[in-house]
Amino acid sequence: MAGLLRLGVALLIAAGTVGCSGGDGDAAPEPSAPASASAGGAPPPAPDGRGDGRTCGLVSYGELTSVIGRPIVRSGPSADARDADSGCSWYDNSGGLSLIDVSLLDTRQYEAAKLGSSPLRVVAGIGEEAYLGSYDRVFVTGPKGSFVVGSLAPVGDGSVSSNIRDAAGPGLTTQDLVAWEASFRVAKLIIDRL
Repeated sequence: MAGLLRLGVALLIAAGTVGCSGGDGDAAPEPSAPASASAGGAPPPAPDGRGDGRTCGLVSYGELTSVIGRPIVRSGPSADARDADSGCSWYDNSGGLSLIDVSLLDTRQYEAAKLGSSPLRVVAGIGEEAYLGSYDRVFVTGPKGSFVVGSLAPVGDGSVSSNIRDAAGPGLTTQDLVAWEASFRVAKLIIDRL
């Protein structure tokens, strides 16, 4: 039980200022579509198919659609991010939860999340260091910074790389592996774009 509590605390630290505002006392806003989207569907993507903001611009809608096999139609700052440029959430047209989330992490956040991961499942083949976090998360650090990717959607083609199989070890469900694989593939797209 103490391990679960420690993991929860570490993930909250790693997520930044979850539920906190920029200091004005208001709760962080939920990710939502711009006004044009609520008046008649999804907003058009930026000309290159990327979202707004630094993190949202790291990967295109088409690239994410290729990974998960479902069309990505909008993106916006993550509710869990420190600021609008440090996290992004991507959505399909279902109007539900975000399918893919990316948060940029500072060294303290990365190390705190790492301490809370037990057992530490190291992933080869990306960055200077990478490991599997709980559920669908892949944490990565490289020469240009650290980040975490989480995908609620499984990888579209259903295949799982040896990188993820080796890191996960025995006893995990296929659903765990295909979500981690989706996060891993997104992380591989992002690592050199930070």
